[in-house]
Formats: sequence, structure tokens, C-alpha cells
Amino acid sequence: MGSAADYQTVLGSARSDTTSAQFVVRFGQIRATLEKLLTGKAKAAFDARIAPDLGPLQDLSARSFVRDGVPHFEVRITFA
Repeated sequence: MGSAADYQTVLGSARSDTTSAQFVVRFGQIRATLEKLLTGKAKAAFDARIAPDLGPLQDLSARSFVRDGVPHFEVRITFA
């Protein structure tokens, strides 16, 4: 995942919230792994159709929490 600062940059602070679920997707790590694993036609298709869309994306996070008795669902996307 990286450092605590990386995690907090994506999800933010949950100071007084009651967080019930959260997750973070690091697109850079996924992209790097796919580039190493794919070969041939699969690699060409990835490079042509998927990599350009992943390029600007850095992280995706989602969090379900309760603040002041009201449930919330938050999604954040960070860009490179």
C-alpha cells in the first residue's frame, strides 16, 4: 500500500466518523504488473485500448461511514 501518508492522501481523514468499510485501488501498481505479465496480442490490446485510460489515474478509494447519525458513501479518484 505504501506509507500512511499515501493512504491518507487517497482516503482523507476520518476524524470523528464511524467508518464501516473502505478500500483503495492503486492504478500505478496494477498497470506496472499488467505491463510485465502481458505478451503478444494481449499486450498490444492492453497498450492500445486500456493503458491510455489508466495513464492519468493514480488511485481510487471508496468509504462507507456514518457522520452525525447519517450514513454516507464516498468515492474519490486521484489523478497522476
